Amino acid sequence: MSLVKVDGPEVIAEFLRRKLIPPKALQPPGKEFPRICAAEFHEERTNPGFFETAKLLVQWVQDGPLKPFFVTSNYGPGAVALVVIEGRLLFVRQWRVNLGEDTEEVTRGFSESWDSGMETSLDTLPKVVSSNLQVSTSANTALREAEEETGVDLSRVVPIYLGSLLQNSGTETNRPGFWLLEVEGYHLKESDNVRLVTLETAEDIVSDMHTAACLTMYRRYLRKQGS
Repeated sequence: MSLVKVDGPEVIAEFLRRKLIPPKALQPPGKEFPRICAAEFHEERTNPGFFETAKLLVQWVQDGPLKPFFVTSNYGPGAVALVVIEGRLLFVRQWRVNLGEDTEEVTRGFSESWDSGMETSLDTLPKVVSSNLQVSTSANTALREAEEETGVDLSRVVPIYLGSLLQNSGTETNRPGFWLLEVEGYHLKESDNVRLVTLETAEDIVSDMHTAACLTMYRRYLRKQGS
């Protein structure tokens, strides 16, 4: 942990240096409180390059005590990828350590290399993808994660950008990109880990917020395509 006392721009500079989104001000516009009085930064080194946490010491009311408030940021913009094969949606069964159980959801991940040994590279991106570095990195993450988790060859698929959403506006800075990966002429061998479902079935079985948001954005995409 490294403590950064707040007396002006120092904490902003430290947020920027560590690639965490800095507060635009040390306190809300036009209000005296809450006030950020100090910050501690911690990099999780057991998962190199995965995430970092800022522990803000916040005074919420006048003459009140300083209370800790944690902000988490993942390295890389992250991506949620919806693979669609011949009109049906690909769902993946994942073991979640924090839950101690399986979940069934669309693929997602960040720009980490520690879980698979694969680095994010922009070299394989289709040239039609935006030259914006954050969007491009997110697109490649979407392709890599989907290939890793499903085994589907996506080398010829052009990712369709559905937009980005704040993952948790209360405590996280992450704003993953949402992507549609449409595959035609591919026969998927379904298993206990991967299966294809209709959009209606997907909406009935959805159990996590990333997947729910992805389905909503996919619905919006289909609506716009039909207009």
